[in-house]
Amino acid sequence: MSTPNPYLASQYSGQLDAEMHGGGVSPTVVSHLSRTKPWVQLIGILAIIGAVLMVGAALLMMAGGGIMTATMQKSGSGAAMPAGVFGMMGVIYLAMGLVYLWLGIKLMGYGSAIGSLRMSGSVQHLELALDHQRSFWKTMGIMTLIGIVIFFVMMIGMMFVGATMATKFQDEIRAKKESSEPLVFPDSTNGDRKTKSAEEDK
Repeated sequence: MSTPNPYLASQYSGQLDAEMHGGGVSPTVVSHLSRTKPWVQLIGILAIIGAVLMVGAALLMMAGGGIMTATMQKSGSGAAMPAGVFGMMGVIYLAMGLVYLWLGIKLMGYGSAIGSLRMSGSVQHLELALDHQRSFWKTMGIMTLIGIVIFFVMMIGMMFVGATMATKFQDEIRAKKESSEPLVFPDSTNGDRKTKSAEEDK
């Protein structure tokens, strides 16, 4: 009886026996994924709820910015910057809400694919679940990179705005000092002399 050579290539094609592993996927894999399904769906539901709240807040901010801008235009005041800030924040919240909605949908699809995998045990449902998970983590990675870039851009912007405002404030103080008239103090000595001369004339 010859012993098998361990250095030879495997004679199996890589597909698992459907009868042993429930349609091509190990029961252990199915069990592990099934245990994650409730938590995946919980985070997916919370993400969708957060997305709806963020979209609502974005619409309120943009509406508030529009109302503030219209009010300032009617009153003729020049404080249009807060209205623009509200509008910009509304756009950012709207974009973040849509991203969170996408993440929630992907997580819910991942949970649904896990449920289908538990019922069928097929490789196709496992691939579908992994594809939803891939999309989720890809989006999370892109969001993380964008968040880091925005953080540094905001820091640089705040430093630039602070330096500009400080320079402008110093220029205004210098201009006020230069435009102000010199203070003239009354000459008390001359006043006393005039008073004394008037008394002597009497």
